[in-house]
Amino acid sequence: MNSGSVYLTDGHTYTLKVLDPPLGAAMSCPSNGMITVSMPPPASANNVISVDFGYTCNPTSNFDLQVTGRGYYRPWANSSINIWALNKSCSPHNAVLTVQVSNQYTISSTYPTANSINGNTATFNINNISNHSAPQVSLSLLPAASNTLSVGDNICFTATITPTTGDINPTNNTLVRCDTVIGSYDPNDKQVSPAGPIMNGEKLDYVINFENLGNDTAFNIYILDTLSDKLDVKSFMFQSASHKSNFNIENVNGKNILKCYFPDIHLPDSNSKEYNKGFIKFSINAKSGLTPLTEITNRAGIYFDYNEVVMTNTTNNWIRPLGVDDNLSDKNKRFLIYPNPAESSVTIKTDPALYDAVKFINSMGQLVISRPIEKTETNIDIKSLAPGIYYLQLSGVNGTAADMLEIQ
Repeated sequence: MNSGSVYLTDGHTYTLKVLDPPLGAAMSCPSNGMITVSMPPPASANNVISVDFGYTCNPTSNFDLQVTGRGYYRPWANSSINIWALNKSCSPHNAVLTVQVSNQYTISSTYPTANSINGNTATFNINNISNHSAPQVSLSLLPAASNTLSVGDNICFTATITPTTGDINPTNNTLVRCDTVIGSYDPNDKQVSPAGPIMNGEKLDYVINFENLGNDTAFNIYILDTLSDKLDVKSFMFQSASHKSNFNIENVNGKNILKCYFPDIHLPDSNSKEYNKGFIKFSINAKSGLTPLTEITNRAGIYFDYNEVVMTNTTNNWIRPLGVDDNLSDKNKRFLIYPNPAESSVTIKTDPALYDAVKFINSMGQLVISRPIEKTETNIDIKSLAPGIYYLQLSGVNGTAADMLEIQ
């Protein structure tokens, strides 16, 4: 029996059906594959409902191989890439997974043992992948001898799963994933793509990762994520998870809270590094009509059994201004950026007790400069940057603030 939770408007009747069942699945409960639900009138506060569908998984020659994963990068040791091989089919299929790692790192070991490693490319033969089994592959990395890594850099890898011949959707057989180099390793984290500036109404893909670093099995895990009020909860789509899970969205005191529950997950401890990790992935759209530079922040809490909650990092997006004239004029902001437009250098004037770091982000959402703010005036050389509009984000005890810079 599979279940899912949907966000419905009070006082209406809905007909629901599973749009994307596993290949080979036949709906058995109800036999017509559709459930009709009438929601109570607005007087009721219950606008979240869990709907169960039953289906049987029948043998099939059809398969749909997919790959998902992410990298954990540091400027020194203990970097890694974790990848899950997926097949949206009731019948198992054999596959070959090829992972190409950035030349900023070298592959020190893999689990399971790679069938071949050629430079920065590792190949794995993986058998019996189905919707019931999503094998994990882990690569341990060391910085290359010639690396120039810094905290905040973006590092990318490519993962491809084959064969594509006979695959009903070969477009999802390749994953190109870029993650940020971090200064300390926190395996419980939250990532958003795209990061940084976005357009009104743009879809955001979130991934929440967790790992059991204790010395005993985690029997039950759940995640609570209070979704930003700048997000359109009606567009929420649960995409995938590393283990069998249930989820729902509850409205509590005007806040939409996503709860994902992993009952009887039996996640191994830190002695089983190939099996002690998991994730959930979902998408949701930013609301339309938000003011330029409106921030959208989000973080989640991860609960292992009866332990104290572990909070993830905070993701950050903001609405991209359409042009210089769209930038907000804030007479109370506590920083000054000049000259603007600029050609070769720019100065940031602020109190370093309020803002202690600044990031330059280009129109593609890529981090191109990251600098500390240690004095009242910070001069930054920008001759290496191409002409265009850049988004500057300041952070510190005063929170975060953003502005635009035009480089000519």
